[in-house]
Amino acid sequence: MRSDSDKCAWVASLVILFPGSEFTLDKLHLILDFEEIDKSANNIAQRIRRKNFYQRNGFHKTGNYTMLRTERFEVVCNKGKLRKAALLDLLCAIHRHRPEFLDILQ
Repeated sequence: MRSDSDKCAWVASLVILFPGSEFTLDKLHLILDFEEIDKSANNIAQRIRRKNFYQRNGFHKTGNYTMLRTERFEVVCNKGKLRKAALLDLLCAIHRHRPEFLDILQ
């Protein structure tokens, strides 16, 4: 999600995938992850811009991280408290198909 038009396009694609549902951004509990802010990373400026974008658009820190190989990703969500058990179930399902995505939540 880079702009309001991107958000609208994304929600529109959910409506197509799940006809009859009432998908709107205010009703969805979204969980995202992005590369951890690491001052030694080559793309530190991009990582900071990405995090700031998500925070400006209603996402908040959860204090949790996912892993892809050895890279940590910060987990943010847009509504209330993160449902850790549900996210861990999803990570386990992804890991079964793509082992490089670790099935741990830090």
